[in-house]
Amino acid sequence: MNKEQYPKNHYASLEKLSITIFKNQGDNFKQKHELNLDFLSEIRASDFFVKLKGDRDKKFAHADSNYSDPFSFHSFSDDEIQEASEHLKKFKLIMDNCTGIFDCEFAFQHPDPRTDNFIKFHTKYKEYYHKNYFDAMNNGYGLL
Repeated sequence: MNKEQYPKNHYASLEKLSITIFKNQGDNFKQKHELNLDFLSEIRASDFFVKLKGDRDKKFAHADSNYSDPFSFHSFSDDEIQEASEHLKKFKLIMDNCTGIFDCEFAFQHPDPRTDNFIKFHTKYKEYYHKNYFDAMNNGYGLL
């Protein structure tokens, strides 16, 4: 897999982070940097990554391009959940490699409730939409 085909300019790019540290730390970080690139290549070559990227492009970022049902979310299989867990472990290893050179450890806490709220309210909307579509139209609501 060509490591150069993926953009390194994304704000949250682990590759960009590793490259930046390598440029600043040089040979002290070279082995960890190469390991990081290998982890990222493994992730990008996985079936789960391809599926998730496809879902992102069709469902999450561009829902309007999924003409069959733009508001549907499909669950993941047990194997996909296991693969996602392995990806998260590799992300953590990359972050540990990047922070370890500074004698720090990466810790992730994400108190942002927006994803949970999106799922909660999307589910309620979808339930209402399917149960009450014609009633809403008759009462003057313009649902598309």
